[in-house]
Amino acid sequence: MVSTRLRRVLPAALVALTVALGLPLAAAAGPARVNAASTPRPTVLLGVAGLRWADIGPRTAPTLWGLVDQQAVASLSVRSVRPITCPVDGWLTVSAGRRAADPVQSWCRPLPQPRIGGDGATVPGWAALRAGQQDLGYDASPGLLADALAGGAACATAVGPGGALALADEQGQVARYLPDLRQLTGPMLRRCPLAVVDLGSLPVDPTQRRAAVRRLDTAVAEVRSSQPTATLYVAGVADTGPDPAPGQTRAEDLEPPAPAPGLRVALWAGPVGADRPGAAWMSSQSTRWTGLVQLLDVAPLLTASAGVPAPDGFVGRPWQSDGTHPAAAAETVSELVGAERAAQVFRVHSGPFFLLQGLIELLVFGAAYAILRSRQRPGTRRMVLRFVQLFALAGAALPVASFLANLFHWWRTPDPTLVLWPTIVVVTVALALLAAGGPWRRRVYGPPTVVAAVTVAVLGVDVLTGSVLQRSSLLGLSPLTAGRFYGFGNIAYAVFAAGCLVLAAGGAQAVADHGASRRLTAAVPVVVGIGAVAVGGAPFGGADFGGVVASICGFSVLTLGVLGVRLSWQKAVLVALLAVASVAFIAWLDWLRPAESRTHFGEFVQSVLDGTAGATVLRKGSAALGTLIIRPYYSWLVPLVSVYFVLALRDPVRARAAGLVPTLAAWPLLRPLVWAGLVTGFVGFAVNDSGIIVPGLLLTVAIPLVVAAMALAVRQYAEADPPPAPLSVSAAPRPAP
Repeated sequence: MVSTRLRRVLPAALVALTVALGLPLAAAAGPARVNAASTPRPTVLLGVAGLRWADIGPRTAPTLWGLVDQQAVASLSVRSVRPITCPVDGWLTVSAGRRAADPVQSWCRPLPQPRIGGDGATVPGWAALRAGQQDLGYDASPGLLADALAGGAACATAVGPGGALALADEQGQVARYLPDLRQLTGPMLRRCPLAVVDLGSLPVDPTQRRAAVRRLDTAVAEVRSSQPTATLYVAGVADTGPDPAPGQTRAEDLEPPAPAPGLRVALWAGPVGADRPGAAWMSSQSTRWTGLVQLLDVAPLLTASAGVPAPDGFVGRPWQSDGTHPAAAAETVSELVGAERAAQVFRVHSGPFFLLQGLIELLVFGAAYAILRSRQRPGTRRMVLRFVQLFALAGAALPVASFLANLFHWWRTPDPTLVLWPTIVVVTVALALLAAGGPWRRRVYGPPTVVAAVTVAVLGVDVLTGSVLQRSSLLGLSPLTAGRFYGFGNIAYAVFAAGCLVLAAGGAQAVADHGASRRLTAAVPVVVGIGAVAVGGAPFGGADFGGVVASICGFSVLTLGVLGVRLSWQKAVLVALLAVASVAFIAWLDWLRPAESRTHFGEFVQSVLDGTAGATVLRKGSAALGTLIIRPYYSWLVPLVSVYFVLALRDPVRARAAGLVPTLAAWPLLRPLVWAGLVTGFVGFAVNDSGIIVPGLLLTVAIPLVVAAMALAVRQYAEADPPPAPLSVSAAPRPAP
């Protein structure tokens, strides 16, 4: 009767949750910040491939350096389709307002040289460039920017090959084209108030690069003096310039290193003498990250500059001011260079971080298991078990410690890795000692629940306050990957979900141990589950589409397990339908908001209406399956560990996990917790483009917590007075029929 009543209440509670999350969305107003070029005025976009903030100094670029003091600046994420964005990729992305790329993948080709005819030009090979986008999975349509401007009767002039790519229409025709910036006069800009200018690419060689930056700075100075009423945008539109043609010989001393992705320059300077936008950081509604915009924002920025509505095909948002940056250019540029430094640390260290943690845990746990299986004195066994418990708690605390390390601004130091790693280690040890030493230490589930509670609190507060701790942290959001800039990344979600499940199971066990009824005990995972869905799914919070589905499924399994109810196929289908309905309802309410305020939820609804959702789903599904190849050690290790958990729960002794017997006796809800974790990981794999990484990271947090509980349970079992009966499967509680 209790289980039936709760099963009726749970769907109603989740529906109420989605309504509570959604109603504020429908009434939410758009951003109150100042958007770039909200009214039409003469506007010039200067694009140069490879321009970094580290290139700009008081001697090499005095004009740009002076503008930093007075104008709006940000780092620019230029990620398009591939890790390295070539000039063709960058300018095509501006043209399409979506991620686009050159179909040629082996090298960065030079930009096609326009064929001039009359006042305009034609881009050679345009049909092939457009047709090649169909295989890239982003549904890009180069020419969309030009068509939007033409549809709004806005006049625009392309200068240089990159400008021609940006402003070519669907047929590859550029209405107005100039081969050189010096031909763009004041009267011409007044008649045709938008100009997109390609200033080439910066070479890799340091000497040549400094000379190129000086030429760029001179061009900026000339535009500011000849066009004083114009708004100026400067953007590093790509990672690198074109490579030499295949087979072309280069001098050995000029051979550049392999290009690396990086953050580029974004600068917005108002008319000379105007105080707008002022000394401000920039962001956009697509990043919600102070001091960061992305290349996808340039197309809607240009339509806003021309006073033309952005078409639905654009996925970015115009640049906007977002707080005041330091008055001194040196301090501002230093912070921007620090952001680039943090992004590079993520790029280099994030992948090894996963692998290193897993290998160390495997070696330590394996060695401890071998020692405990051998004939050792009781004192030695107790010492090993204490060490294993503390080490396991540290392993589970390591992910949240990597987020907390951002509180110390490690990226501002000259060598950030020398600060980052010691900080993570110190925080990890402190959390492990806290979990192992508090008044909860005598409960088998006490220390794991404390680590889980800290993890949930840190990530929950962070995601509701802008995801600051996730920015370029080793398990967080990377502006170079550019998959997500706000809310929960898939890795952070996996860590958060694992923490929520353990917190719910530990809290429910504590309630049960105090003699509470099953109904009251089951209320704990219901409440924690609703909170997890609210934080992770709310568009103003985690905005994690797949996380809502996975969390509802996982917590439903946990709640049914607490009630002692077996999960049938009928219940599984009902839970799945409830999860999908909840996501659909939240997405629909988010779609009701203004387009510039929507998150991934509302954008997906719009893509369904546009007929482009299929390409998005296929791309994400392909990315999820691709992780099985990119992360081969996860592709076989995660299923293997999952199967082992299932076997160990059925027969711990035969699975050589006899330590589970006293653990399950002291923490019976560990059994439904493991099932809930496996379900959450499987669903997370199916609905997130990070694929196997989601269950892999969930296990990375959950396994050490289970091992910590086992180490304490076995130690308490051995130290019991009077001595307990020998370990047997019958000592472990079985699930209710």
